[in-house]
Amino acid sequence: MVVKLIALNTGEQLLSEVNETESGVQLTKPAILVPAGDKGLGLAPWLPYTKAQEDGIFVKSSAIMYMVDPVDQLRNHYSGTFVGGLVVPQTEVSAPKLQLVEG
Repeated sequence: MVVKLIALNTGEQLLSEVNETESGVQLTKPAILVPAGDKGLGLAPWLPYTKAQEDGIFVKSSAIMYMVDPVDQLRNHYSGTFVGGLVVPQTEVSAPKLQLVEG
């Protein structure tokens, strides 16, 4: 499934695996973004006292302001915490610096 950042009309911002339909989206393992400290951001289960984490929850299109791809760091944090450790590797490859020596 695809992980998206979803902003609801209520002002809540969620990260979740999504399955889009014509009338809305099915959210699986939804997490809400919460402020943490000065410039920090945390994730908490959305609707923690329901079966939404296990069964998922359907949200109508009319309740969604926007849905976008999250940055890799946020998606990796969500995946590692809520989905079971799947982390997308960075695309940059670092190689050791080589020094040419004349001999």
